[in-house]
Amino acid sequence: DAALQLGLEQFGSEVRFEATTGRYTLLLPDSNSLPRLASWLVENRYNLYELTPQRQSLEERFVRLMG
Repeated sequence: DAALQLGLEQFGSEVRFEATTGRYTLLLPDSNSLPRLASWLVENRYNLYELTPQRQSLEERFVRLMG
């Protein structure tokens, strides 16, 4: 769904869709964005079944920064 993809990009970066599971993942700047993201999804009539924050390990952050 292109509209959903664009909408998610206003909250975070690296938006990915996994077709086999039907799940989207994205990198948020901080956890304060979660309530706004959930509200946006519901207001735009998307079904929200799960919202699971995952924190990056220090190693993952380092690798991402060093690219």
